[in-house]
Amino acid sequence: MLAAFFEMVLEAEEADVNEWVMNCLPSYAWRTFESEDEAKRWLNEYQDLPSEAVALAKMEDWIDDLALMVKAGDPPGPELNQLVEKGFHWPRHAALQAAAQRKGLPDLILKVLKHESVTEHAAFIIADWLGRIDPQRFPSTEIKNLVADLNKREIPAGKRQTELHVRTIDSDPLKKWILHPPLDVSLPEAGAGLLVVLPGGDGSIDFAPFVQDTIRSAAGPDFVILQMIAPPITPMFKNAMVWPLAHLPDARIPFTMEPVILAAVNVARIEHRIDPNRIWVMGWSSGGPAAYELVLMPDSPFSGALVAMSIFMPNLLSPLNGAKDKSFYVLHSPQDFIAMRFPEAASSQLHEAGARTTLVEYEGGHGWHGDVATKIRAAITWLETPDQARHP
Repeated sequence: MLAAFFEMVLEAEEADVNEWVMNCLPSYAWRTFESEDEAKRWLNEYQDLPSEAVALAKMEDWIDDLALMVKAGDPPGPELNQLVEKGFHWPRHAALQAAAQRKGLPDLILKVLKHESVTEHAAFIIADWLGRIDPQRFPSTEIKNLVADLNKREIPAGKRQTELHVRTIDSDPLKKWILHPPLDVSLPEAGAGLLVVLPGGDGSIDFAPFVQDTIRSAAGPDFVILQMIAPPITPMFKNAMVWPLAHLPDARIPFTMEPVILAAVNVARIEHRIDPNRIWVMGWSSGGPAAYELVLMPDSPFSGALVAMSIFMPNLLSPLNGAKDKSFYVLHSPQDFIAMRFPEAASSQLHEAGARTTLVEYEGGHGWHGDVATKIRAAITWLETPDQARHP
């Protein structure tokens, strides 16, 4: 029974088990949970029901809501993106596939896919779903063409592309990055700061407005912001790494991100006067492991990192002795489904390796919550103030 099973494992002492539940449960509930207590309250509503029955009922409710939105002419793009985030397991189950087909989900999705608010990552996965639900109607060639058309949205044409300074390395369309120039022309004598941003999630260009507005304003007017764009994850590579690294390669691309990022940094340093002591990297969620690695790798130009809501696995990184004399600001929520042991280990072990570290907690769970700009500003201020407190 769904409630009894999940409540049993939520009560387990092992952190790995609780983390698994908080990752898995949204696929059945079609919603996220801010805490384990909230998940338990939801489970109590479905006492004695099989997990498949709950998942089926919730999916059908969601399709009904989507149909009403389409009929009313409302933009359902965000809801479709939400489907990708919360219901990504359902295409694997025959009963759910049959229910989706019976309730007309393929036709609804085709109407929604054309809406501009659908993210690129969602579009790729949804195209794959169409092929699973109705392989006769949506053969592989049609899916391939659909994905190709959607991929054209990746870099908006015209004015926005110019404003965002979208670039490539070696003219390779998989090696994209965006340069957000400094807002202040009167830079310090030593030069501007440089903040390399590795977004979480799928690392796509969809994060550009957040980087351009929130992060750039939080960093300050004397910063150059360099936003990397992750190679797209297509339906053929569902378990791909968002930011492939030398220690974490990925079969979908013939390169790793370290040299691509360093090449972008070199271009930024050529085009702007950069203070070599103010080169930082910021990564959250899926961008966190890459942020750690960029600071730890041999001959790294980075003085430190802001890592938020992410894991820390030293066995998949360069040796921690590369942290000596570097700075790490670790930001994490105790309500995050990523257990606190990860940021705690990062702060402690990097400090032991000779780094200056601090771990700052916030409320709200996984994701950016509250006054985000103030949180980022505090992190960058700490990184750039060497006499601020180290690891306790």
